[in-house]
Amino acid sequence: SFSGGLQIGNIATLNNKGAIVTPSYLQVVGSGTLYNEAGTIEVGGLLSGENDKSVILNYGSLVATNLTLAGNSQFTNVGTVTVSGLTTINSTGAVWRNESGQYTTQEMIISANNPNSYNGCKLVVNDKLTLTDVKPFTMGAESFVSCEYLTMNNAKVNLGSKALFKVNQEASYNYNPGASGFGFYGT
Repeated sequence: SFSGGLQIGNIATLNNKGAIVTPSYLQVVGSGTLYNEAGTIEVGGLLSGENDKSVILNYGSLVATNLTLAGNSQFTNVGTVTVSGLTTINSTGAVWRNESGQYTTQEMIISANNPNSYNGCKLVVNDKLTLTDVKPFTMGAESFVSCEYLTMNNAKVNLGSKALFKVNQEASYNYNPGASGFGFYGT
C-alpha cells in the first residue's frame, strides 16, 4: 500500500503477485512495464500508460477510477478490470486489448485515428461509448460489447463471427462521409 502515487519508469518492471493499493495514481512511463500476474491492483485515481512503449498487462484483478492510454502505450487484459469513471484511448499508437477477460467501465472514449483497439471477450460500458476517428474497433469471434449510449463519428467496427454489439438506449452516428468504410462490418 502506498500513501501517494506510484510511477514505473524507463526499463523498470513491476511484477505483482500480491496486492498493490494506491489512493492516488499509478503511471507507467517510458518503456516501463506493469505486470499484474495473479494479484490485485487498486488505484484510487488515474491508471495511465504514458509515452514511448509503456506496457500494462493484467492477468489478475485491476480496479481504477480512470484509465488513460497515450503515446505508444500498450494495455492487455486477460483478467478482470473495473474502471468506475472514464477509460480514454487518445493516441494513434496506443494499443488497448481485452483478450479474454472482462473489462467494465462507466464511460469509454477511443479517438485519434486509433486502429489498435480490440475486444476479444466482454466489454461493458455502463454509460456512453464514444468512437471518434477509429478505423477500426475490432471485435473477435464470439465477443460482446454492451453500452447504454453509442456515438460513432468517422468510425468503423469490425464484428468477428458471432460477435454481439448491444446498445441499450441510443446510438448516434455523426460524420461518416458517404458511409463508405464507416459503420458496422462483419468479418
